[in-house]
Amino acid sequence: MATITTILDQLHSINGALAGGLTAQRYFPTNIGALAPFIVPVPGNASYSGKPGTQRVHVTRSFQSLVVMGALTKGIMVETAQDVLEAQLETIIDAYLTRPRLEISGVGLDGVIEASVIDDAIEPQEFYNTQYIVLLIEHSITYRKSITYNTG
Repeated sequence: MATITTILDQLHSINGALAGGLTAQRYFPTNIGALAPFIVPVPGNASYSGKPGTQRVHVTRSFQSLVVMGALTKGIMVETAQDVLEAQLETIIDAYLTRPRLEISGVGLDGVIEASVIDDAIEPQEFYNTQYIVLLIEHSITYRKSITYNTG
C-alpha cells in the first residue's frame, strides 16, 4: 500500500531522473543556498473517503515539487532564473504527466489510483529570511489506505 513516505520516495526518484542541472533532494534542506538549484517533494493537505466496514480508505493528498533556484539577494538575476525555469518547465511537467500512477520503469506505485499535476507557478518565495525564485508544481495523488477499525 502507498503511504506518504513511499509516495515522497517515488516523487524523489522521478525527480532524480530529470535532466537540466537540478539536484534531487528527498528532504527540504537547511543549506538551501549551497544546494540550489534543486527539486524537493513535500506533502500537503488531504481529503479522505471510505465506506464504514470496508477497512479501506481512499486518500487524495496534494504534494508539491518545489524547484528552488538561487537566492535573489545573492546575485542571481530574476530574469535568468525565470528563463532557466521556463526552459525546464515542460520537461518537468511531462515527467509527471507520463506517470499516471507514479511509474518507474513501467511499474506504478502499489496502491496509487491516480497521480496528476493540477497546477504550476513560477514565483518568489522566502526561506530562512532569503527570497528565492521557485517553481511550484502541485500534484494530486489518490491512493488506497488500509485501516483497522477500533472496536473498543
